[in-house]
Amino acid sequence: MKEFFHHLLGEGFSAAQFFAYFIWGVLGVAISLYFDFTSSGAEHKTFDPKYFFTDNLWRIIGSVIALFLVIIFGEELGFPISTNFGMLMMGFNADKIIETIKDRKKRKDQVKQFD
Repeated sequence: MKEFFHHLLGEGFSAAQFFAYFIWGVLGVAISLYFDFTSSGAEHKTFDPKYFFTDNLWRIIGSVIALFLVIIFGEELGFPISTNFGMLMMGFNADKIIETIKDRKKRKDQVKQFD
């Protein structure tokens, strides 16, 4: 198993370091989702987990994949990840990018509907 993680993560990370950064990144995604939930224009701020995860499933999956890629290829992409706060911000920003892509696709679909 140790050899598998060595090949998967490359030379730069141990499995413990990867999982620590991943947890901080997921926390950043959770903060982003929380801000999105609380800033929505909904009159009732009741949290329905089933609706929330159904509505945001692809956003969460995309954010987790982006986190994985940022951790693995961050140094090569120019994102030096050296602190937990940096990874928290990477998770937050990755989710905002995925949210923007999702919103653009939704608007594009709405425009097609009226053509």
